Amino acid sequence: MCQAAERLLTTQEVAVLFRTTDGGADTLLTRMEVLYPAAVVKYLAALVATSGRWKEAGQPGAFRYLIDFEQLGAWQHAISMLRQAGCTEIRGVRAKLTVEPPRTIKTDGTKHDTRKEILGLPDSAKRP
Repeated sequence: MCQAAERLLTTQEVAVLFRTTDGGADTLLTRMEVLYPAAVVKYLAALVATSGRWKEAGQPGAFRYLIDFEQLGAWQHAISMLRQAGCTEIRGVRAKLTVEPPRTIKTDGTKHDTRKEILGLPDSAKRP
């Protein structure tokens, strides 16, 4: 169904299709992501880039991003993307679907902006 829609289905869509609760739908989506990662990775990356809203947080010299998501799958995949990029200082709150990574990470001697280069969040996704 994701391939036909060319996007990851929302929790509510899965709940209606499978006649289950939102919690059951989240479980189905998580299983799909675990069992068929190659089939949904591009949809998850697109979901992260399009649904994440960010703002700058922290103190001068230790700036971080505060990023919130609308869907559990986007939140989980954002954390996965950050970990795969080598980011170890990730603060995440599942109940709020927020992630707070450092502003930059250094890999192979090069600094990378976690919001732009790792998660693909555009400048237009900044929230007030």
